[in-house]
Amino acid sequence: MRNILFYVLIFISSILLFGFTQSNDPGLRNYSRTTLNTKLNRLQVAGEDFYKRRLYEEAIGVFEAMLILDRGNLDAYYWIKKSQERIDREKSEKNKAELYQKKGSLVIKESKFDNWIWGPTAGHFEVRVSKPKPRIIPPKKDRARVSDSDVEKLLAEAKKSPSASNSFELAMAYKSRSEYSEAIEWYLKAAELDRKILELDDEGLTGELSEKYQAAKENGQISPPERLRAASVNFIQGDFPESVIDYIKSASKDPTLKLASKSGLEKIIGTGRTEFLQTKPEILSFRQAYLWENGEDSVYLKIRFRPTSPLFLVPFELPIDYENLKTVEIRSENVLYIIPDKTSDNPLRLWVACKDIGDSIPVVEMKAVLRLKPSKLIQFDFSNYYCIPETGDNWSVVLGDNSTFCPGFMKGTIESTKEGLMVKAFDLYQSKGRGPTLDLRDFRRNLGKSVNVWKIIDEVLP
Repeated sequence: MRNILFYVLIFISSILLFGFTQSNDPGLRNYSRTTLNTKLNRLQVAGEDFYKRRLYEEAIGVFEAMLILDRGNLDAYYWIKKSQERIDREKSEKNKAELYQKKGSLVIKESKFDNWIWGPTAGHFEVRVSKPKPRIIPPKKDRARVSDSDVEKLLAEAKKSPSASNSFELAMAYKSRSEYSEAIEWYLKAAELDRKILELDDEGLTGELSEKYQAAKENGQISPPERLRAASVNFIQGDFPESVIDYIKSASKDPTLKLASKSGLEKIIGTGRTEFLQTKPEILSFRQAYLWENGEDSVYLKIRFRPTSPLFLVPFELPIDYENLKTVEIRSENVLYIIPDKTSDNPLRLWVACKDIGDSIPVVEMKAVLRLKPSKLIQFDFSNYYCIPETGDNWSVVLGDNSTFCPGFMKGTIESTKEGLMVKAFDLYQSKGRGPTLDLRDFRRNLGKSVNVWKIIDEVLP
C-alpha cells in the first residue's frame, strides 16, 4: 500500500511539474520556480499533517518524496523512522490482541524482554488464570492547612538540611495553604535532588494545577505568572513541548519572569531529550564577522530567520568547540535568550529563544556577539555549513588592519577599507559553506579604537 501511494505521489508530482513548465500561465511558471527550500518546507508540513492524523503510510510517501529532492535531508529520515515505528507498534498491538484472545494471559516462558515485539507466530507461552481482584482506590490524602509556624519550621529545615524529602514536605505544606507558586518551586527542588520523589503522592498538586491552567489558557485568562507555573507543571509531567511554549510566552509577556523562564528552559535542554526541538529554522540571511576586540576573539552574528514550528526555541550550530566559548551577548530585542548546549561539543549548538509576539510566526533578526577564550584557541574555521546550500545571503567577514593579513591570506569575494580597517568578505553561497581558516595569532593586535561592526557588515555586503 505504501509503495503504491509513493509512486502515485511521484507520478502526480511529475505531471504537475511538467505541466507547470510547459504552461503559458505566468502563475504556474512562477510556481515551478519556487526554491528547493520552499518545496521541502511544503512537503514537510504535508507529511507532518498526515502523521498527526495517523495516516502513517501517506506520511512516509511524502517524506520519501522529500528525499528525492534532497537525499541528505535529516528531517525526512527522522519522520520516516518515526512513522514506521508507529506502523510497527500498531501491528505489534494487533498481533498481541489476537494472541491474547486465543491463549489468554500471555507470559513469555523463558525470559522477559522489554523490547519484545509481538509477531503473528510468537510461541512459548503459558496460560495463567487468576481470580479477579477488585481495584481498591486508596483514600485521597487530605492534609489540613499547615499553620504559619509549622511552615517556617519546615522552611528552616529544608534550607538547613537540603534533601528531597524535606523539600517535598515543604511543597505539600504550601499546597495545603493553596500557595501554589511556592509549592511548585519546592516540588521542583525535591525532584532535582531525587527524581524518585515524583513517585510519591503529590496530593493532587500537579493534577489540580494542570486542569486549572488548561482551562485558563482556553479562556484566554491566564496571567504570565500562572503560565510560568503551568510550564513547571508540564515539565514535571514530562510534557516538554508544552513546557517550552509556556516558558517562552510567560517571559515574552512579563520581562520580570525572564530569569525563571530561562532556568526552566536550561533544565529541559540539560535533560538531553531535545529531539522534538531538532527542527531547523528557515534561514533568510546569515552573516558572521570576526574581530579582535578588547583583548578577546569576537564573533558577531547577524541572522534573519523564521521558526518553522510553534516552539520558538530553535537550534543553530557553529564550528566551535563548547570549551572555547566564553560568553554570549544578545544585541537584539526580539531574542529572549541564547543558551549554549553543554551536551554538544563540536559543532557548538546554540538554542535561541525568540520572543512570542502573537499567533503569527515572525521573522526574527538575531544579533549576538560570541566572546571566545584566546588561551585555548589558535586557529578558527570561519565556515558555515548550517545553512542549506540555497541560502543566497550567507557571508563570513574578517576585519583587521593591513598588517594582520599575511601575504598568502585567502582573497575575499569583496575587499574594501572601512573606518581604517581592511575588510574581507567571503560569499559562502558560492563556496558551499566553506570559509577561510584564520590563524588567530596574526589577528590578536590592539586596534586602538572602537569599531561599529554592524554598520560595516551592512555597508560592505550587498
